[in-house]
Order: sequence, then C-alpha cells, then structure tokens
Amino acid sequence: MAPVCFDSGKPGVAGLIYGFFSTICHQIDSRSFHVSGQALAVCARCLGIYSGLLVALLLLPLTKYFPRPPLPRKEFLILFSLPMAADFTAGLLRLFSSSNSLRFITGLVWGGIIMPYFLAAINETALFLRAKMARPGRRNGRQDGQLTDS
Repeated sequence: MAPVCFDSGKPGVAGLIYGFFSTICHQIDSRSFHVSGQALAVCARCLGIYSGLLVALLLLPLTKYFPRPPLPRKEFLILFSLPMAADFTAGLLRLFSSSNSLRFITGLVWGGIIMPYFLAAINETALFLRAKMARPGRRNGRQDGQLTDS
C-alpha cells in the first residue's frame, strides 16, 4: 500500500507505512519489488514470507487439521528452510546475487512451513495471558483489590 499511497498524493501515509515496516525489514531498494516506480515497504524475501504465512493460513480450513495444525517434523522444517538459508548465505558471502523472484519464492516456501509454529506461538501466548488474568496477582506484597490505611 505504501507505493499506492505515495502515488496517490499521500506521502505522509506512505511514510508511516515505510516507517512501520523499517523496524522489521531492511527495505533495500534493489531487493524490493516496485509498484508505480516505488519500492514496496518490505523486501522480496519478507514479502514471500508474509505471503507464505497468508497462503498457508487461508488453506488451513481446507485441511483435516483445522483449526490446530500439527507442527511439522523437525526434518521438514530444516529441509524447507535450506533453500532460503542457502540463498541468504550465498548473498552474504557474495558467492552470487539472487534475483528478487528467487528471494520471494524461498521466502514463500519458508513462510508456509513456519505457519503452524506461528499459530502455536499465538495460541500459547493467548493461553498464558488468559491463565495469568484468571488468577489473582500480587502487587506490592498485597492481594489485588486489598485496601490499605492511608
């Protein structure tokens, strides 16, 4: 949306979008896809990861594992992580420079395989927070809601 906002005369909104995503992506222009001459707010690899997560999430209801998919075996996680790791490492070591399409595809594959882990983390966090809110907490050495003489 950032390039669209920039192109439609809303550079402030585009700046907010770019600023938000700059905290999670390097936003290197040459490693990003462009719309209307403007780079997307995330690089091609990050776009692939987010797209893989979204595709896997949208396909989940069509599987027998809905709503709680099992975590992929460790071997599958490693196997599906290797293409992106190899692409990243080769670029880091300057062995070759991959294309944005390859970065996107390796990110897409990895995003799809990590989706069950992502859902499990969200579920565990929600259960933790629910359990924490259900039991009375302690503050300053006294039970919540306990009045003191002042």
